[in-house]
Amino acid sequence: MSLRRKFEVALPMELFRAFSVLRARVNGCVAPALFGPEEVHGYELSDHAMEDLAEREIATAWVVRVLAAPEHTQLDRSDPDLVHALGRIAERDGRLLRVVYNAAVQPPRIVTVYFDRRERG
Repeated sequence: MSLRRKFEVALPMELFRAFSVLRARVNGCVAPALFGPEEVHGYELSDHAMEDLAEREIATAWVVRVLAAPEHTQLDRSDPDLVHALGRIAERDGRLLRVVYNAAVQPPRIVTVYFDRRERG
C-alpha cells in the first residue's frame, strides 16, 4: 500500500518526500543515498515515480545508471509511447531494475520504477 494511501488526506508532495526521508532515517537507512537527488538529468520524474523511489528504497543513482546504459530495452505491451529500460543493480544482489518512461514527451517522463521479480539473476 502506498504511503499516501495510509493517510485519509493526500499529502502535498513536499511533505510526502520529507516524511519518506524521516521514515528512512528512523528505519536505519541512509536517506541521502536513497532519495537524492530528486532529479534525473534529461528526464522528468512523475509523482508516482518519486513515491516508488521512496517506498521501494531505490536510489536515483541506480535509475540514472540504468537509463544511461540499459542492458535491455522493451516497448510496453499496451502503450507504444512507453519504453522499459532494464539493468542489474549490483548493490541489490544483481536484481533487475525496470525503469518505465514515456518517450513521446519532452523531456521523457519516468512513470514508474521497480525491481522486476519475474526476471531473476
